Amino acid sequence: MRISIGVSLAFALAVSSIGFAQNRREERREERAAPAAGGASAEAGRGSADQQIAACLYGANRNEIELSRLAQDKASSEAVREFAAMMVKDHSPVLEKLQAAAGPLVSAQAPSRREPRAKDESEAPAAAPSATRAPAGAGPADIGLPGAPPTNRLDWVAIHKQIADQCLASTKADFQRKEGAEFDQCYMGHQIMAHMKVLDEIRVLRNHASAELRKDLDESSQMASHHLEEAKKIADGLKSQDTKRVSRKPKAE
Repeated sequence: MRISIGVSLAFALAVSSIGFAQNRREERREERAAPAAGGASAEAGRGSADQQIAACLYGANRNEIELSRLAQDKASSEAVREFAAMMVKDHSPVLEKLQAAAGPLVSAQAPSRREPRAKDESEAPAAAPSATRAPAGAGPADIGLPGAPPTNRLDWVAIHKQIADQCLASTKADFQRKEGAEFDQCYMGHQIMAHMKVLDEIRVLRNHASAELRKDLDESSQMASHHLEEAKKIADGLKSQDTKRVSRKPKAE
């Protein structure tokens, strides 16, 4: 009888141990699956590679349109005004394509048709919001939209948007302080550097894009190359005109 009770007790303990071990294995599997699912969800929120690329290029194209509309109002040279009009015309459909390709990653709307020129040219536009910072002593922050909780990963799409916003604000502020020939030269110099920069960005980003997006990027690259050459020609013409004006000034007696 004692032997029977002992065997029964041992059997019960064995069954219980097996069940406990199975439950632990299930719990461990769930624990391993949870971070993976969370990571997949986070990656889905960041969008596909094509969406991220389009979102990063969106800001530069938006800035091009905004600054060129300002140049249409402030430029004194007819050649500069015509170039600015071409920028608005050529970059507007590109902006629409990028906005469609970026999908939910681009929350900002396309620029309005026309911004009224400020009465007081000395007034600078409001600065773009600064990046979210992590508390002192914390690890790397997820620099995303203001108020977003910090994590250990950077949201580069949000960072690119903040950089584009800041560049637009500071460049507009500088342009507003310039008039006449000085504005023309400043705007065209900016156009040369901006197009050189975007050409380099496209060369890098197309290596990470799908075949479909690469076609659009290649078309944008060809357009940017054409704009760059035109900008250089106009800048050279402005420099030549400035040299002639200086040479015509009467010498001080």
